[in-house]
Amino acid sequence: MKTLFETSGTLSPAGSRSHICFTVFLPESVDFMAVNFSYTPKILSDPARAELLRQEGEARYFNDPRFPNNGIRDTGVLTNLLTLSFDDARGFRGACHRHPSEQHLFLGKDSASPGLLPGIIPAGLFRVTMSVHAVLTETCEYKISIFQGDS
Repeated sequence: MKTLFETSGTLSPAGSRSHICFTVFLPESVDFMAVNFSYTPKILSDPARAELLRQEGEARYFNDPRFPNNGIRDTGVLTNLLTLSFDDARGFRGACHRHPSEQHLFLGKDSASPGLLPGIIPAGLFRVTMSVHAVLTETCEYKISIFQGDS
């Protein structure tokens, strides 16, 4: 497989609720593209910070009349959440709003990962949008690699 694009970086909680766009120029149409995406850590393992964030969330949402309290308090773990969406030269190709912190996605002319539209990827600009839904840990490292290859 031929590497088309690679990037990595570090996010902080200040990056939450933002979108980061990466653009790749494809000089010719591509029949198959594989995308590897990962970020770490997934889980906020600091119990004191997790409890503080829970209390802030309860104060913000459970006491706000727009978000009625149904008596439900999430006692699960708190996690970072980053997701990907794709656009090609013709427009939107889909979104992969999944929770796993390691994902292997593909776009092919005849098939694609769930949430993505199959078809040839035309020459021109191909955009990957990383939606940073939440970074709860002190830092969160991410990596995106895009490859062209055979299906």
